[in-house]
Amino acid sequence: MSIIQIIYHYIIMFPKVMSCTIILSLILVIANAGIIPGCSSYASNLTCIACDPTYILVKGQCDSANPLCASYDLSTGNCLTCIPGYILNGYNCFNDTPIDPYCSQYSGSVCLSCLIGYYFNANGKCANTCVTFNLMNGYCNSC
Repeated sequence: MSIIQIIYHYIIMFPKVMSCTIILSLILVIANAGIIPGCSSYASNLTCIACDPTYILVKGQCDSANPLCASYDLSTGNCLTCIPGYILNGYNCFNDTPIDPYCSQYSGSVCLSCLIGYYFNANGKCANTCVTFNLMNGYCNSC
């Protein structure tokens, strides 16, 4: 039900008590309660029950949907599975590229640092075959 439908519902249900002052007060209450961004349908108590297509409903609120996510945990909004061609890392979807098992920190799908004892090789992957490495950038100088 839209906000307009809710107001119309109250006007039809209670025509004798719905003066202009009461209607204005109802509109102000609705405005002060805040329209939920992305909500496409409200229950009569003004809780959101459906969201626009680019949002997901989580605990009565509309959260922006991740376009790479195929399914969500509707109690938390966390991504559970990704669309084809993407893999799940934590609760985010990234390009379906091999993840470096020796990487300790990512930014998106880019490894930022390696596990202790591993260093970036010439290909930018974490490896433990480094003989000498550059302390400034973490890259292996020789293997």
